[in-house]
Amino acid sequence: MLSLGPLPMPVVILLLALSCSLGVAYTLERLRPGGGWRRQASQLVDLLLAGLLTARLAFVLRWWPEYMAEPLSILMIHDGGFLALPGVAGSVAFGLWLTRHDPGIRRPLGAAMFAGLFAWAALSNGLRLFQQHSVSIPGIALLTLDGRPTRLSDFQGRPLVVNLWASWCPPCRREMPVLEAAQDEYADTQFVFVNQREPASAVIAYLQRAGVRIEQVLLDTEGTVAASFQTPGLPATLFFDAEGRLRETHLGPITTASFAAKLAAIRGNEAAIAR
Repeated sequence: MLSLGPLPMPVVILLLALSCSLGVAYTLERLRPGGGWRRQASQLVDLLLAGLLTARLAFVLRWWPEYMAEPLSILMIHDGGFLALPGVAGSVAFGLWLTRHDPGIRRPLGAAMFAGLFAWAALSNGLRLFQQHSVSIPGIALLTLDGRPTRLSDFQGRPLVVNLWASWCPPCRREMPVLEAAQDEYADTQFVFVNQREPASAVIAYLQRAGVRIEQVLLDTEGTVAASFQTPGLPATLFFDAEGRLRETHLGPITTASFAAKLAAIRGNEAAIAR
C-alpha cells in the first residue's frame, strides 16, 4: 500500500505519530493537573515543525550538488527529501530551548515527544518491512509500443525503476527530463516507463512532440499496475532491488536530488545483503 486514500503513507504515519504524541501528553496532563494541555499540544506541534525543517535542511545539504542544478526544487517539500536523525536532533535541541524557563515541563513534554518518535519509527519500519517482504514486481501483462506482449517481472535481475505516467498529466511531463537524465546516468539500473490508459498512437505522438528520449515505454491500457499498488494519482515512481522487492516509492513529480537519494538507498540495501 502506497497511500491511504489521497494521502501518501509517510504522511499518514506522521499524522498517526503526532496523534500518539498528543495522546500521551493528554494522559500525562490528566495525571498531573496544572501542566497546561493546550500549551503542551502547541509545543509538540512546534517540535514537529522544527524537526521537519531541520530534516529538510540536512537533506538539502547532503544532496547540495543535485539541488544546485535546479535550485527551485529546494522549495518542493512535497518531494519528500528529509533526513530523520538530524530532524530528531533538531526537535530535541528546540525542545530544550523552548523549555529553558520551565524545566518542570521537560519530562512530560519529552515523554510525549519520544512516544511519537517511537510510533513513527515502528510504523515506518513496519511499512518498509511489509513492502520488502510482501510487494514484488508484479507479473502484469503489458504491451510495448509496437504491440508486443511483455511483463514487468521480465525485468527482474537488476535494480529497477518503474515510473507510472500519462502524457495528459502535467506533473508527469515536468519530471520527464529528470528521469531521462537519470536513465543516461545510471546505466546499471533498468528504467521502465509504464503509461497508464493511453493508446500507443497518443504516447508516440507525445514523445515525438516533446523530444523525450526514454526507453522501455510500456502500455498499461487498463491501469492495472497503478491499481495493484493503490497509487492515488500520477506520477508515481517505484524502486525495486535486483531481487524484485519494492524498496522505495515516490508519489508526485520527483527531483534529481530525491531520485539520487532513493536510488542510493536501494544500492545501500543491496550492499548490506551482499556482505
